[in-house]
Amino acid sequence: MWNIKQNVAEEICHCSAAIDSAKWLAQETGGLALKFSGLDEIPAFSVLPLACLWANGELDGQALSKMTLVDPDTIDDYLEALCEFGFVTQTWNGFETTQKGREAFSAIGRNLIIAKAI
Repeated sequence: MWNIKQNVAEEICHCSAAIDSAKWLAQETGGLALKFSGLDEIPAFSVLPLACLWANGELDGQALSKMTLVDPDTIDDYLEALCEFGFVTQTWNGFETTQKGREAFSAIGRNLIIAKAI
């Protein structure tokens, strides 16, 4: 069965050459900061572990590092920022998205689909 959450997360994490992912993520996080406070205060690439958590549910830092191809220390920094601004929460087994994180990522994913269609 086709899983849109998985496909959007995969596209965000391994964006094609059609979109400059660094520039695009920075624009998206900045542009959506009015709706989601703190989104402009986290590193733009912290959206990568947010995408994986949104699509897959609860994961630990090691799994997120493997899925995003980002080194573990950097993933830890991203997760710390995501927790600080309420996009993810730490659990006994790792991390999971909050309602705010799910809504923010849904908006980012929707904008990616629009950008790729243009």
